[in-house]
Amino acid sequence: MAPIKFSKSNNGYYYSNSEFSISQIPLQENEIEALKTASEMLQVISGSRVGESFDAAVSKIMVSLREQTDKNRDGLPIVFLEKTPMQKGFEHFEFYRNTIKTKTAISIVYYSFFMCEFSTDIMHPYQLIEFSGRWYIIAYSEQKESVRVCGLDQIFNPIELKLPFNNSKLPEVKKYNEAMYGVSPFPGQKKQKITFVAA
Repeated sequence: MAPIKFSKSNNGYYYSNSEFSISQIPLQENEIEALKTASEMLQVISGSRVGESFDAAVSKIMVSLREQTDKNRDGLPIVFLEKTPMQKGFEHFEFYRNTIKTKTAISIVYYSFFMCEFSTDIMHPYQLIEFSGRWYIIAYSEQKESVRVCGLDQIFNPIELKLPFNNSKLPEVKKYNEAMYGVSPFPGQKKQKITFVAA
């Protein structure tokens, strides 16, 4: 759809319409509305649940869409989403994501809300999981010699370690993904059927 013409004098191609930009892809009204709704949801997520690189991408989408859609607004957002406050410890989200991707062991300082004390541990991270507005990391714990679920807001000073990665509990975590509601599994428990009753 680009208005490309050939110039014999310059022996090259050019846009016959000087206002045309390859980055400005024409969209139908329904496509703009769909992108607008999706970008609003992404904007909420970007503020509290993902890293800086995603934040930047969302910002670009929002700036581009506002130029096309703000004139259609009547003052109220069509979709209003709850904005989750920034969770403490979330500044290390990209760090955890990268260590999971590269299978890198980490050293952490962990604060237990229940025991009201700090402890240290060497973790082999498998997965990041979000539940009810909070983020957790699921990892093999050398201290507990089992799978451990830790809230990001309870972890301090995470450091990469040059140790062999322990992947032995990954099948266990995969099973949790298939049949777990929440973040804390009950070891040895069988699957249970849950029935929801209207109040």
